[in-house]
Amino acid sequence: MKLTLSSLLLLCAIHIVSAQNVYKSEKYGISFESSQILDEYETEAETVIGFENDDLAVDIEVFRYDRNRKKKLYAGGILPLAQSTAKMLGFIKVSGGTEIPNIDSAVYVLAYSEDDSEEVPVFVAYIIDEKNALVFEATVYCYDNDLKEGRKIAESFKLIN
Repeated sequence: MKLTLSSLLLLCAIHIVSAQNVYKSEKYGISFESSQILDEYETEAETVIGFENDDLAVDIEVFRYDRNRKKKLYAGGILPLAQSTAKMLGFIKVSGGTEIPNIDSAVYVLAYSEDDSEEVPVFVAYIIDEKNALVFEATVYCYDNDLKEGRKIAESFKLIN
């Protein structure tokens, strides 16, 4: 009995530690997961969604695109769009390029933000929702330098509409 109770408690503890919190915008049809609890915060623009805690911040900016200009949007592929977005946002050391597994037209890169002479890792995702003619530019700031959690968030983005 004692061994069974200990096993059950250990199993519950493992489940709690690995539990994922799902954050979504029904309005724009996008979601992501994090093992950390994030609070939604008010942003300055209606087309920006923000979540944060002391260790992480996730910002998602939403743009509409003209379906007739789709070829121009994809001209050089999605990776250069993610890289140029990171550079346009003022990030440095932009590197890599990984497809987001749950979305056909999505990729993320790793970059760094200079904050008071400290470099903060930032994952920058570029996501195209062809069905709804939307583009999402998402940033995942890793203030605690936890690249594993930041990468998990970047790879967890899903389109839900």
